[in-house]
Amino acid sequence: MADDITYQHITGEWAHVVDDGITDPDAEPDEVRPTGKVLFTPLLGSNGFLPSGEPTKSVTVAPVTALIADGVLTDIQGRDGIWLVATIGGYPIHWTATPTLTWQNTKLASKPITFAPPPDGETEVHLNDLVDVTPPSGNDNGRPTPLGTLNLPAVGDYTYTFRSTHGDLGDGAQLYYLIGSAPSPSRRWDFVIVDGVATIVVPVADHSPVPPGSQFWLIHKAGPSAPATELLTGPVRKGATPA
Repeated sequence: MADDITYQHITGEWAHVVDDGITDPDAEPDEVRPTGKVLFTPLLGSNGFLPSGEPTKSVTVAPVTALIADGVLTDIQGRDGIWLVATIGGYPIHWTATPTLTWQNTKLASKPITFAPPPDGETEVHLNDLVDVTPPSGNDNGRPTPLGTLNLPAVGDYTYTFRSTHGDLGDGAQLYYLIGSAPSPSRRWDFVIVDGVATIVVPVADHSPVPPGSQFWLIHKAGPSAPATELLTGPVRKGATPA
C-alpha cells in the first residue's frame, strides 16, 4: 500500500460486574467478560473520499466491524485488536466507534466515541483510554469544499494566473485541476509556479473534449508529501459559440 496511507492498531477491553456466584469462596461481586462487536465508521466529510498520492488518486474507506470476545477487542480472525487507516495523503482520519455489548443475552450500557489517530507517527491506540472528540472543521473531514465554476472558452486556450498573498505557493508547491467523476477524475491540469505566481495554459485540444457539467476540483499541495487540499469544486461551463 502507498506510503501516504498510514495505519493504527486499535485495542480495547471491557468487563461487567455481577452478583457473587457460587463457584468461588469469597462473597464479593464477580467480574465477568462480555461479548459483542464494535462498528468503526470513518469520517471523510461531505465528499466521502480524500485525495492522495502522485499522481493523485481519490481514496475511499469502508466501515470496519471488530469483535469483542471474552471482553477483548479482536479482528474477525481472532487476533488482538483491529487495524484502521490513520491518515490518507497526510489527512488525519477520524473514526466513530460504536460498541454493542452483551452478557447472557442482556445488552450492556455503551456509547459511541469519535477519535483521532495518535500523534507523531505512533500506531497503538487503546479505545478505553480515549475521550470523545469533535473533528475540526475543514474540507478533509468536516466543512464542505467551497463551490465555484470553471469557465472554459468555446474556442482558444484556457489561461489563468493565480497569485497568493499567504506564501503557500513556494518551492515544491503544487496547484492543479482535477476533471471528471469522483472518486477517480480522469484529467489533471497543472499550474506552473514561479516566484509565488501560478499560471496555467490548457490548449483547446486538451479542454475541448470536456463536456459542460463535468465536475472539477482545484487542488493545492504545499509540497510533494503535504496533504492535497480542495480549494474549490463545482461544474465546468463552456463559453457560448456565436450563432
